[in-house]
Amino acid sequence: MPKTTTKSFITEIPLKAGSCERAILKKRFWAAKQQYNALLGEALGRLCRMREDTRYGKARELYKQEGKKVEGKTLFRQLAEEYGYSEYALDRKQWTGSFLSIGAAITQKIAQRAFKSVEEYRRGKRGKPRFKGVRGLNSIEDKQPTTLRIKENELHYLGLKLPLLYDLRDPIHYHGLNSKIKYVRLVRRNFNGRIRYFAQLICEGKPFIK
Repeated sequence: MPKTTTKSFITEIPLKAGSCERAILKKRFWAAKQQYNALLGEALGRLCRMREDTRYGKARELYKQEGKKVEGKTLFRQLAEEYGYSEYALDRKQWTGSFLSIGAAITQKIAQRAFKSVEEYRRGKRGKPRFKGVRGLNSIEDKQPTTLRIKENELHYLGLKLPLLYDLRDPIHYHGLNSKIKYVRLVRRNFNGRIRYFAQLICEGKPFIK
């Protein structure tokens, strides 16, 4: 059965984070960047090895020929499976050692993000994706509200409890907090050298309209 989708909207709420919480979040965002770069490099390497295979060129030629598209797709799928070029195969890569734990679900989303950028490059929809530099990632997100979750008006994230700076007199905040949350995205922004954090609640339904 096809995957069903529902309408979504985003409610963004500032977070209260002290110096200790900011230090922990800085390390976790650094770890997220390291994981993204490693996964991106792995995906690009697998794509490069797959392209070097003569069967890849044959698959492209078949895909362009009239009546041969299905045969070309089948050959490409075989190559992708053989070289581990898929989001699933990339997601199964285990991370240990120097990487801090940022949550398995978040790592899965990072793998999805890295593979998507490489796949768009393979299809010619964008240029070759670049590795993240000093600025790193500006957001991390969960697949479901499990690792990043809202509980008692706080964002809970692997032991951290960050209060939501919401205003129930604000109808946008009130509507978002009283809607079903699909998942949560943690965003950081630089305001003249000061880092601030925000929770983006991806909610089910329609946004509040004044």
